[in-house]
Amino acid sequence: CPDFGVLEDTSDGNGPKLYKHSEFGYIVIGLVLNLAPANAKAQELQLLYRYGSLPAMRHFATGALGCSEVLLDCLCESPESGSSSPSGSAKGGFFASSSGPLKHRAASVNSQQMLCCMPVLVESRHCRQYAQKQEIVLERSHDVEQQGPDCFFVSVPNLEAAAARVVEATEERLRGDIYHADGEGTPVRRKAYFLSCLGRTEEAEFLWRRAFEEDGTKLGAHHVQTARSATALAACLDDLGRAKESEPLYRQAKEAFASNGSLQDVDASEAAIAACLCAQGQTSSIGKIEKPLRDTCIANLEGGPAQALKLILGRASILAGRREHEEAEVYYRQALCVLRRKLGNYHPDTLHCLNNLASCCGEQGRFLEAEQLLRITKAGFDSTLGNRSPCPMQALTNLACCVADQGRLSEAEDMHRQALAACRKKLGANHPETKACAESLAFLLNSQGRSTEAALIVLQGDFVVQVGTPRFHGGRRSRAAA
Repeated sequence: CPDFGVLEDTSDGNGPKLYKHSEFGYIVIGLVLNLAPANAKAQELQLLYRYGSLPAMRHFATGALGCSEVLLDCLCESPESGSSSPSGSAKGGFFASSSGPLKHRAASVNSQQMLCCMPVLVESRHCRQYAQKQEIVLERSHDVEQQGPDCFFVSVPNLEAAAARVVEATEERLRGDIYHADGEGTPVRRKAYFLSCLGRTEEAEFLWRRAFEEDGTKLGAHHVQTARSATALAACLDDLGRAKESEPLYRQAKEAFASNGSLQDVDASEAAIAACLCAQGQTSSIGKIEKPLRDTCIANLEGGPAQALKLILGRASILAGRREHEEAEVYYRQALCVLRRKLGNYHPDTLHCLNNLASCCGEQGRFLEAEQLLRITKAGFDSTLGNRSPCPMQALTNLACCVADQGRLSEAEDMHRQALAACRKKLGANHPETKACAESLAFLLNSQGRSTEAALIVLQGDFVVQVGTPRFHGGRRSRAAA
């Protein structure tokens, strides 16, 4: 449209562009939220516009491309977006206009919130009275005087199904973008980021490697974009338990960031390098990491990220409980992406999720991968939590059990004894975590036929060793992420 011009390319080329109207000044985000079924015909579709403040809309252009966060943030009630449900629906929702924000009256939302909008594709036949069984529901606003005659309230009773539809539509669009770009440039990085958000790490690694090689050839090894592609590729390798491959990529990225004066990126690269060394067992400390603020945690997140984590972690927990670990792994990877973006790589809640991901890998027999993830978890807890937290000892016990499952029994025993000694010293003999560590050590000794030593450990604590308990995690489940 000649009335719109590109405002800026956001998220280092990984997110959609923002367009600004040349005459009226309002901004439209270049990403269509697709809530229409895949088999819908063109004449059955209607384009609405979800509107809100520029900061709220920028979220869609930066951190949530293709994620369920896009849909959930759009539907959740929040003061930032100014949305509320006229029918009191607990599912949340948002107001949308069939002609964009220009026809809305100033009484509906303040002028700043009307400056940005997002296209939403729906079926025209859903523009009718609320019906609980429909997947996509558009209800014409009751308050025509205030909202305007072309304003609808959009709600989605089945959030999980609608999120899957958004992901499918977005992936199809990104696949087409790559095809038309001859498999090069920004579309490759955009889809790689999209796949990372969905927990499809192996597929993302392939595309990030392609982007890294292309950037190195065209821009040079010390260009910032090459460094960012190297960092993204290295992060994928980290999550796949391939720290030895990711370490040189982080070092190359650090040099590039340093030569361009990106000090914050240099610090992040140094922490990533230290984590790689921890994963390989070459050190046990990540170094200086900024400790999380007291009120910064998963429980205090709001809007789409909070709802997305509730949905994702709930599904992961159910699947893990059914021992469907391969399916649960994908959800934990999705949650990990959200937590890293919102809370940081080494926040305790992020590390709990990483611990659970390691558990899924271990339950599938991928012990080397699980071991590396657990070593990073342990080092992260050591760097961010105080001496009286049980989390570092939990992580060390889980690591010991993973090592034992690889037949390295002497090394595993040393780790169990370190965890037990640390618990007794820091938490006291009667703390539940002290008893759990003692139980894990006794279980290991029993499994080697050293029942007398196991009995001595049992006598020092008030518990009974469970016979026939799964080996991984020493006969006890790892701490849940949320």
